[in-house]
Amino acid sequence: MAIANIQFKNYSLLQPILEHGWSPVFSGMIYPFSGLIELIVILFIQQKVHGKIKYKVFALNTIILTWLILGPLIGSITEFGPLEASRQKYPAFEQWGLVTLGRFIEHIDFLSIYQWLTGAFIRDSFLLFLSLEVLSIKKPLNKTILLIAYSVMLIVSNSFSFSDVILYYIIKTIVLPVTFWFFLAFSILLSIFVLFSNRKKRRSSSDVQKNEKATVQTE
Repeated sequence: MAIANIQFKNYSLLQPILEHGWSPVFSGMIYPFSGLIELIVILFIQQKVHGKIKYKVFALNTIILTWLILGPLIGSITEFGPLEASRQKYPAFEQWGLVTLGRFIEHIDFLSIYQWLTGAFIRDSFLLFLSLEVLSIKKPLNKTILLIAYSVMLIVSNSFSFSDVILYYIIKTIVLPVTFWFFLAFSILLSIFVLFSNRKKRRSSSDVQKNEKATVQTE
């Protein structure tokens, strides 16, 4: 989509940058960070990965996700202008509407729905797999029960009809802020736990070395 709409983009619309200062940037950072901070869940599948998960993996994923966040934002501003982009509720959908394949194929904005559905399917599947790992569920019967319960929960939650305004309000004021602060607090607690555990290991190893030296000297 970034390349397909290149003929409609006017990058001069991005200026002036930071016209209203840093305060709008800081107030809006919590929403993309609520998705970026979920990278910490990669730590829970470390036993499934050969070797240790390095910081390069987190850095590379962070760069890719940041680009995926900035891409539609920059695209909506350069294609529709800052005022129209600020009014759009789903800018990715509007950008897909501009894509054409040749002279006779257009209105392929249904691909945005495919994009959202595939992302939601991967996210739900990964969370289900992660719940099996965290809960240490090994028996096939328990896995089936959890799968059925999770499916019923999704079906029931999607059965309630909400207007776009209410859904947008719930996501903006509850889902994304709660996700950000929860994972931020969880990552801080996990970092403190790892720090203290490493200190205990270092102290125990140093004590063992001292005892070995003392035994050698006595002999």
